[in-house]
Amino acid sequence: MLKINEKIIALRMEAGYKRRTDFARAIGMNPSTLANYEIGAREFSDELLLKFADFFDVSVDYLMGRTEHKLSIGEYNKPFIENDDMRLTIGEIYNRLNELRPENKKLIVGIIDAMKGK
Repeated sequence: MLKINEKIIALRMEAGYKRRTDFARAIGMNPSTLANYEIGAREFSDELLLKFADFFDVSVDYLMGRTEHKLSIGEYNKPFIENDDMRLTIGEIYNRLNELRPENKKLIVGIIDAMKGK
């Protein structure tokens, strides 16, 4: 499992910031301060974790290694279905799926796989 500083580096690279200085400028941080965080010489404050989570649109739980799912609160609240007769967010779909019995969850996964052509 990656440490917080390693996840920040990976997310920075995924976002296209190959150079630390460019990323530091984008988030309003001194490049040497960012370097200290990335090499693990400084501890992340709660405020800074929130700043990184918001910037990369991931959850703080993801940054802290509590989950491998990057789903942020913004993603959770995004519309999944939105039309005249139905509006559901990704979070509402997730909650509905979690309420299903295990055998029905398996059935749903089978339906999704069939629709994707697997």
